Amino acid sequence: MGHDWDLVVGGGHGDRGVRAAQRQSIGEIARATRRDAWDVFFTIARVGAFAMPQSMSEANKIKAMRQEFISFDTDAGPAPAGGGAQRVSHPRAYGAFPRVLARYVRDLGVLSLEGAVQRMSAVAANEIMAYDRGRLSVGLAADIVGSN
Repeated sequence: MGHDWDLVVGGGHGDRGVRAAQRQSIGEIARATRRDAWDVFFTIARVGAFAMPQSMSEANKIKAMRQEFISFDTDAGPAPAGGGAQRVSHPRAYGAFPRVLARYVRDLGVLSLEGAVQRMSAVAANEIMAYDRGRLSVGLAADIVGSN
């Protein structure tokens, strides 16, 4: 990071003359505010924004997701408890799984539906050593909801 700031996207909250708008690169923000890119990066990080490198090509994403050990997650922490003023969430907090299922399973056929669900559940649970989660089997935790 830092070599090409136009490939690092900022998002979330910003202040002190730095607006880290979604889909705006750190390079763009730096040029617009006439500041050094590293200063922009540390300023937005300090106020709770994020910087996300955009350097992985679509071909490399597809190659990676075909590996059996790769899992998918939401890349976001838990939502704030209670009502009132809540932090604005990045789409990765609620759109990661639908994106995988729609684009990479349905549209491109990169993964089977079963393979994608396994990586969203069992493989992801294994990574955090929650071996009783992410699969449906007698004696394991039942993290599903059913209705009649």
